[in-house]
Amino acid sequence: MYLSGWVFILLIVVLLTLCITCTAFYRKLRTLHKIVMKLEGIDEQDKINDDSKWGDSEGVR
Repeated sequence: MYLSGWVFILLIVVLLTLCITCTAFYRKLRTLHKIVMKLEGIDEQDKINDDSKWGDSEGVR
């Protein structure tokens, strides 16, 4: 009985640690995803700006 109580407490501690670790990893992954989306958005804006620059220069000539 005494040993099974310690095993039960150890199991709860391990499960809590896993939950905390998974939550932290998920938050970091979400933050990384947001950063990547922002970088992709900047790249798309640059492409649009480059196209409009070429279009404007052709219109002026």
